[in-house]
Amino acid sequence: MAAKRAGFTPPSTLSTQSSVLGPQYSVLSPHLLWLVLAALFTAALAVFAPPLVTVAAIIGLAVVLLILRNPLWGAYALVLSVPVQKVISYQAGPIEITVTQTLFVFVLGVWWAWMSLRLDRRLQITPVAIALLIFLTATLPSLWVTASLPESLAEISRWLVTILSYVIILNSVQSRRAMNWLIASMLAAGLSEALLGLVQSYGGLGPASFNVGGLLTRAYGTIGAPNSFAGYINLSLPLAFTLALYQWGRWFSARKAAVWTDRPSFWTVKRLRVPVLMTLVALILFWTLLTSLSRGAWVGLTVGVVAMVLALGKRAAAAITSLFVAALGLVGLGLIGALPPTVTDRFAQLTSQLAIFDPRGIVPTPENYAVVERMVHWQVAGNMFLSSPWIGVGIGNFNVLFNKFGVQGWPYSRGHAHNYYLNILAETGVVGATFYMLMLITMVVVGVRAIRRVRASGDSYGEAVAIGAFGILITFMAHNFFENLHALNFGIQWVAALALFTLVSRQATNKRSGPRAND
Repeated sequence: MAAKRAGFTPPSTLSTQSSVLGPQYSVLSPHLLWLVLAALFTAALAVFAPPLVTVAAIIGLAVVLLILRNPLWGAYALVLSVPVQKVISYQAGPIEITVTQTLFVFVLGVWWAWMSLRLDRRLQITPVAIALLIFLTATLPSLWVTASLPESLAEISRWLVTILSYVIILNSVQSRRAMNWLIASMLAAGLSEALLGLVQSYGGLGPASFNVGGLLTRAYGTIGAPNSFAGYINLSLPLAFTLALYQWGRWFSARKAAVWTDRPSFWTVKRLRVPVLMTLVALILFWTLLTSLSRGAWVGLTVGVVAMVLALGKRAAAAITSLFVAALGLVGLGLIGALPPTVTDRFAQLTSQLAIFDPRGIVPTPENYAVVERMVHWQVAGNMFLSSPWIGVGIGNFNVLFNKFGVQGWPYSRGHAHNYYLNILAETGVVGATFYMLMLITMVVVGVRAIRRVRASGDSYGEAVAIGAFGILITFMAHNFFENLHALNFGIQWVAALALFTLVSRQATNKRSGPRAND
């Protein structure tokens, strides 16, 4: 008693608190030692290392400590690492290892330990995860005929990263607040790329081959290729659209319900900051997509937006009107010359994206090069499929076997067939392609059910999130007719969007079952 009056608490009565990795003791625990070592390490860097290295090390150390504290931070870090993976990398002999790959291994290890030690958590596996695993299994027969086993294993490892990232995100994000931070991470990653892309486009920064008409440089971000860059932007843009519309709808509803004398207060910064901010994010992403001049991405987004409009159900009429007005606005900007000529020219050439022809014997020119090159790659994929229609020529082997099945005069491969559906058909045959399509159908069904579930629960915010994620899925599927977006770890951002179907559905279920829905 005397000790307590003096403010001293015996060690045996020191409080304990629960950590994600199990019991965590207070100031007498080893965690304090790790913090001291981290502080000493940081101080040593500040003294001996260059400033840039010091800053990078401090950020990395902070990320590591946050992930050790809670693997949920690992889910956010994985999403945020995708745009910088080609910027932050290191060589391990002949192999280049990116920050995303390194981070994934670390996050996977911590998350696995977390799941093993937390008896109150059960591993959740969804139809999407099962479909991904079945598809990957269906690609394995192609290993019997692969020409390059290392390339096949590399492609399989990329799919494993995608699948495991989905499982990690799904099982780490447990509340509406955590889901919102995941969405914020997705939008922040896309916005950072978009801002860099705009600087490149209007600053004329980039290779000479990216400059079109001497007026505009195609945006390419840290991704390095305009078409892939545009595909990455489309992994955030549909969600930004729906969230901006949701925020404005919420603002209009609240203003309409308010007393007439209170309505002027809705024009204050406090009331408008969130709708305006989300609109700004969506507009930046959209304008950057235009400056990429990626016609495949434009087609993909158009299909995705139509799918989102149809997902509104009975309310689609107003959305169709808005879409029509937006389309007229773009046409009007083009007619008055507000859009760069290079952009309007690319719009005019959209029909060429869908034309099918025999590229043999065609002399490439600056005007037709992109279209002819795409058709060459499509024909090569067809030749590969015909040589081994059932199990393909080996997953990940398109680039390796390009010259063997190529068209005379085109010795260089872009690394993929410019159409992922043809690419997977060529590499894994009918077996792999069939299960790939079944996987996509499963994802669409899960998305539609998620939208219906949150709509039935009256969760308008959850519905906006689900429709945005659905738009990302459909945009991704449509854009893959002209590109391979299963590359550069884009799969992490993709499955983060897919995880939103389950996350919003989980919240809708909790909302119906009790007051703890928004934990």
